[in-house]
Amino acid sequence: MVDPRDDLPVTLPAQPATGPSPVDTALPDPRLPDVERLRLVNLLGQGGMGEVWSCRDGHLGRELAFKRATSPDASAQARFVREARVQGQLEHPGIVPVHELGLRDGRLFFTMKRVRGVTLGEVLRRLGEGDAETRARFPRFKVLAVAAALARTLDFAHARGVVHRDLKPGNVMLGDYGEVYLLDWGLAKVGAAEDARGSQEIVTQPDATLAGAVMGTPGYMAPEQAAGQAATSASDVWALGAVLFELLTLAPLLEGRSALELLAATQTFKARALRDEPSTADVAPELDALLARALSPAPGARPTARQFAEGLDDVLSGQRDVELREGLAARHAQRARAAADRALRPGGGLSARKEALQEVGRALALQPGQPLAQQTFAALLQTPPSVQPPEVKEELERFQDRVTARGSRNGVTGYLAIAPFMLFALWMGVRDVPSLVVMCVPWFVLMAASVWAVRSPKTTRALRLTVIVTASLLTATQALVVGPLMVIPSAASANAMALTMWVRTSERVTVLVFSALSVLAPLALQALGLVEPFYRFDGGNLVVVPHALHLAELPTMIMLVVAALGTMIIPSLSMQRLRDSLDEAQAQLSLQRWTLEQLGGGAGEKPGAAPRR
Repeated sequence: MVDPRDDLPVTLPAQPATGPSPVDTALPDPRLPDVERLRLVNLLGQGGMGEVWSCRDGHLGRELAFKRATSPDASAQARFVREARVQGQLEHPGIVPVHELGLRDGRLFFTMKRVRGVTLGEVLRRLGEGDAETRARFPRFKVLAVAAALARTLDFAHARGVVHRDLKPGNVMLGDYGEVYLLDWGLAKVGAAEDARGSQEIVTQPDATLAGAVMGTPGYMAPEQAAGQAATSASDVWALGAVLFELLTLAPLLEGRSALELLAATQTFKARALRDEPSTADVAPELDALLARALSPAPGARPTARQFAEGLDDVLSGQRDVELREGLAARHAQRARAAADRALRPGGGLSARKEALQEVGRALALQPGQPLAQQTFAALLQTPPSVQPPEVKEELERFQDRVTARGSRNGVTGYLAIAPFMLFALWMGVRDVPSLVVMCVPWFVLMAASVWAVRSPKTTRALRLTVIVTASLLTATQALVVGPLMVIPSAASANAMALTMWVRTSERVTVLVFSALSVLAPLALQALGLVEPFYRFDGGNLVVVPHALHLAELPTMIMLVVAALGTMIIPSLSMQRLRDSLDEAQAQLSLQRWTLEQLGGGAGEKPGAAPRR
């Protein structure tokens, strides 16, 4: 026990010309006056060697922390004084300042700044329990900032020749105003002095501090420290890496039910990558590499505390931006979900859907893998709106105009192919000139209408109806050659097929009606007696009665063969062209769907479903 009657000189080394001064741990004159101006208020905590009180400084009117020794053991009291002097001479924002050291009621004490906040150990406990408020308060960039502040504090201590030797979450205090304090310098090692020898007893609590040949806390001691070797500044960096690993993964670096198991695990430790941990799969590779270096089994391979802090600064420069974008993306995703909920209700309007898609786009632009935005996007894709947006209608109109223009050009080409029939008719022989004129008039009108349709940027309904009527009339007049039941049905079918792909959806029924009339009208005129019969039955034979042309054997057979081939080939070519268009459209749709699935994460959940992991 320190005797107040002993006269021990205070030894302070000379200050160097440059750089920090070394820490002086020599015992001071113990004949220090009692300090009556300090009034103890309440007990804050106590341990095996001392207790901490809150106290009131009557002179300055401030609240302090008052720590006094409780053990009568001389070595314990020497360590108490040593702790006060080490901590008092390490003047750094990350170290609680010591104000004075003295005796009160025959017991050693020292006062220091009263810090308020929460220990890092408590923060870890709350994070492990899933406390939402703590998670919001300590996102990843703040965790990295805490580790960087601790590294700078250690860098300062190491420059003064001090090794902390007991860095762990419980010895880190996070103040209410952003302060980060490294506490408990009782096990600090100064200079090249050997570790203080004391009790060799090993306690069984995993988080307890071991005093003796092995100094530190199992689970946070470097391998060389756990093996009983002298701790160095590299040992503190290893402990810093263990703390950061636990902060990022919410799991201790080493597992063990007792101090002995932890010590054994430390000495056989093999580093594992942060990116292999499910909770930190998105960690920056630079951070992963820095932590792997800090946890290297070889002390010489570890970075210094300053290098560790600078490495974290590099990561933070990008991490702050990442977390800011993730926060903004989450807010946009929430807005998208709310708008999508409105849009997917019965009668949901286009404005809500448009808002949802815009918010989804903003969220995915900020964070491409944002889960809620992906789910919302997938739900909107799977449920089309009940009303077509005006922009879609306009695009469909433009598409229909392109289809109509292409059909008009095809129509001109097809109807021009009928022109050689006029010469063919002269070869067959004209039977009735008025009938031939009746056949030619619809053709001229149809050619004029088709050319007009090609030259017009947009066809009108009146023009399309003109083409429908004249094309059906042209087909019907072919009955003046072979009657309405031969060749005419096939020609009417081909004509109807071509016109159906050319007109608007609402006009397709009109095409079918007039195509049917092209076959039925001649029969009706025959039934009414307005035209001579087209067919006559003679002795079980069907005789075709031509009206406009003679049916000479050779030209008639040629005409029938050409007509049969034409009515077979032309629809087949049209169907092939249609099939090619459908295949191309399906390929484009499949490619677009694949692209959108990649953008939307391929998820098919409705808004509100749990994000897939």
